[in-house]
Formats: sequence, structure tokens, C-alpha cells
Amino acid sequence: MRILYSHYLADDDHPAARMVQAIAYELVGLGHEVRVHRCLGPRRPDPVGAAVGPDGSQAVQNPVVAAIKGRLWFARTLAENRGLRRGDRAAIAAFRPDVVLAREDAYRTSIVHETLAAHVPLVTYADVPVAYESRTFHSARRWHPPGLVERIERWWIRSSRAVITPASPAGEELGRYGLGIPIHVVPNGVNPERFPELDAPTKRRFREALGIPVDSLVVGYQGSFRNFHGIELLCDLIRSTAGRPGTHWLLVGDGPERFKVMGAVAENPAVTVLGRQPPDRMGELVGVMDVGISTHVFFQGPFYLCPLKILEYASAGCAVIASAQGDIPRMLDGGRVGVLIDRPEPTAWVTALQHLLDEPDRIAALGQSARRWVLQHMTWRNTAEGVAAVLESAIQRPSSEGLVPVTSDS
Repeated sequence: MRILYSHYLADDDHPAARMVQAIAYELVGLGHEVRVHRCLGPRRPDPVGAAVGPDGSQAVQNPVVAAIKGRLWFARTLAENRGLRRGDRAAIAAFRPDVVLAREDAYRTSIVHETLAAHVPLVTYADVPVAYESRTFHSARRWHPPGLVERIERWWIRSSRAVITPASPAGEELGRYGLGIPIHVVPNGVNPERFPELDAPTKRRFREALGIPVDSLVVGYQGSFRNFHGIELLCDLIRSTAGRPGTHWLLVGDGPERFKVMGAVAENPAVTVLGRQPPDRMGELVGVMDVGISTHVFFQGPFYLCPLKILEYASAGCAVIASAQGDIPRMLDGGRVGVLIDRPEPTAWVTALQHLLDEPDRIAALGQSARRWVLQHMTWRNTAEGVAAVLESAIQRPSSEGLVPVTSDS
């Protein structure tokens, strides 16, 4: 197949952009011809309370003007579509794809218009249900006109031959539109070469370079320091091991909740905080860990994520502790290759971590089991195989069909 894989991601270092590249790479490895197309012209910065002058200095905007710009940001984004369509049209004409795989965006829809105009089959990759995410997580920061993002998402799905999403709760959320478009769940993956299991001498060398006691049990967290990622809970876990002999924490990441993390670190000196690190260093840092923590917040509503950090921990041979929500149990083989916590109370997490740290042999066994599981079932090659199967079926499928249920494809 000739696959045009389009997205609206401006930052190549964004995890979603790296995910696009990983899937594209593996699709090529399966024998398909793939071109990744960024559907973006020059990007203007998001509206904030400051303007940058010609000399690079910043001047504070009138707060009323800033508020209006923030209120109407969606209109500006919609207006950009007209200018983006020329580039999308040229990409389709030059590559002549058999199918366009388009990563959904809340208000940028240019690729959909041009794919339909070219009479090329469209498959939507919905990393998240954008209407649900916009209403649930972005409403305090960005205003969304009543019903607009839902209407756009409904139109985007109706224009598609199929939809791919990485987690079944996301598929169920999208299925609520009742449009009869096939929705396929194809989980995220990991590149085992980027997150290898380190041999003992290499792990020892990396720990020495980081100033971590080489014989300690290293509990690790990597990711964003944001409320949604359970930073309060992470801080409770850090405090719970203060004074515990032979235990050390390695924290990799940054974000607005960093001050809370540093407060917990002040109560437990056996912690190394590295801040945000370049992607090519993450393999060695995760490989230093013995236990990987994923503390996502429990909340009302669907947990539609397929967290990459869990797969990266497992690939590196870490024992994983994670919340039992959404498809996370499926990612850890129903809890057979990791520790699942089914409630948000800190005491449940603290108890699970303490018990695990009391059993070094169990940590090693869980890590080995997790690595075997992801190598067999949760690599980017597995993801690409699932994506390719959906694309091939979409090419053969008529543009309109009866109701098709959500399916899960490994």
C-alpha cells in the first residue's frame, strides 16, 4: 500500500509525533510505502498575555485583548484550514496514496477535505476522543463553543472508512456517535531496541554516573509532572520510602507540579531528579530502574489512554506498578506481568510498593515476565500490523455501510 500518514503536530519531540514516526517506520518494514505529512503551515503561538516585539522583548498585552484572543482561539484555528488545504492537496497529488491515515485534531480538518476531494479512502487515527478530551481536560484553559467540537468530530468520523484508536474506552466513547463506521482498537507499542534490558555491568556503570548507589533497588518515574499523572500520589510514595535502607528513586521529567515533587524530595534525600531528558537518553535511564511507577489519577469517565511509559518500563525489564483502569490491565496481561492497583487511596499504593520492595526476587521475576510479554505482544511492529490490516480492509470497504461494532485488534 501507499500510505499518506498525516498529522497536525508541530513539535517533532512530542510523544505523539514520535509515535507517528514509530508506526510509519514499522509500516515501511512490513513492505508498505509511507510518507509522513505534517499538515501545518507557519504556526502562530497560542494566545497568552504577552506579545513579542521585533527586538525579542516581551510587552504585556491588555488583559481584555488577551482574554478575547483566548476566547476566540478556536475561530483562528478553524480559519487556518483554508490556508493548509493547498499543502495537503499537493501532498496527495504528489504521492498518490492508496489510503490516507489522518491523525484527528479538534479543529484542524484540512486533510479531510482534501482526501475526500481526491476520492482517496480516509482512515482516522483518533489517539484520543478529541471532543471528550476538550470538554474534560481543556475547558478551563480554552473555551469550546457548545456542540462545535462534537459536530466536527462526528463529521470527521462519518467521512472515514474506519477509525483506529489505541484503547477500548476511547473506541467506546467514539462509538457513542452511532455512525456505523468500524472502530478498531490497536494498542500502542514500544521499540525494544530503544528500551533494552541492561546487563549488570552496564546498569552499574550508568548508576555510578548518576550518583545512585549501585546495589540499591531503584524505583523510577518518567513522564510529565502534571496533576493528571498522579503527582500527589507519586509524592506520597516517595515520602513512604524515606529512611528505607537500600531504596533509591530516579525521577525523569518536568512540569507544573514540579514544586510538589521537590517538596517530597526534601523529605527523602534518596532521590535523584533529572528533569526532562532527550529521547535518545531515555533507554539508559529507564534501564537503570528496577521498579517503574505509573500513577495516573482515577477519575469519573473513560480512561482512554494507552500509556507509553508502562510499555517502556516493561521493555527494559522493570517491575511495573500501575492503576487498574482502562486498558492498562490488558497492557500488563491482566496483572500477570505487573502490579495493578484498583483504587486511588495512597495506602493501597504504599502497601503494594513496600511489599514489592521486600521481595527482590519477585521484582526480577515480574520484570522478566513483563519484558517477554511486550516483546511478543506490545511492540510497534505489532501496532503496525494491526494498523495495516485496518487500512487494507478500509481500501476494500465501500464508503457507506451498516452499523459495525467496536473491535479490538492486537
